[in-house]
Amino acid sequence: ATMRPIEESMERQSRFVSDASHELRTPLTALQTANEVALRNTKLKIGEAREVLEYTIAEVTKLRELTAALLGLARSDAPLEREDFNIQEAISEAIQPIIPVAQEKRISIDDGATRQIVHANMQASAQIIRILLENAVKYSPDKTTVRLMVEPMKTHTDLLVIDQGVGIESSDHDKIFERFYRVDESRSSVNGSGFGLGLAIARELAAKQGIKVSVKESSPESGTTFCIRFPKK
Repeated sequence: ATMRPIEESMERQSRFVSDASHELRTPLTALQTANEVALRNTKLKIGEAREVLEYTIAEVTKLRELTAALLGLARSDAPLEREDFNIQEAISEAIQPIIPVAQEKRISIDDGATRQIVHANMQASAQIIRILLENAVKYSPDKTTVRLMVEPMKTHTDLLVIDQGVGIESSDHDKIFERFYRVDESRSSVNGSGFGLGLAIARELAAKQGIKVSVKESSPESGTTFCIRFPKK
């Protein structure tokens, strides 16, 4: 019985390594095949070569995203120092890299957050907010709005990330935080291209600093609201 937690931890680690290896193997195999086929074609035209190069760059980008996500999971095991900070600082830092992605889909980000002091790790909190914003933009139709809203309470402060996207089935509300879990694409009009790691990183980073991340509500008609619950000192 005393060995069970260790065995379960080793089993989870083994499963994670296996899943990660599979995720790396797929784009690597595709890259190798595309380039080998191109090299064997002695009459390859410039236009065809450009197509192969564009495909190669797209696959390398996916690999960079995956390795960065895996590194994020590995680093999330480190303890996180906590401090008092203005939640608006973390929001401002999180929004910057999301703006170009949102602009491509003509999605507006409405930062309706107000000044609130919370007690957590500022950089890790900014990463959690960024992941949720990125997720909201990815699964939202063009020309919609993603909203940020702060709800202060006595013992905690909730930051809500609200989208007008495709929604998440209630049975998937906890599963989406599992590593490599993907919602069944047949239920969604949006084809998500991620590796299923972002939300897992967000929850692990949250757990290291006393923050809770959850789906507050979701439906195909009104979109999804994620809640990040920050403790007050």
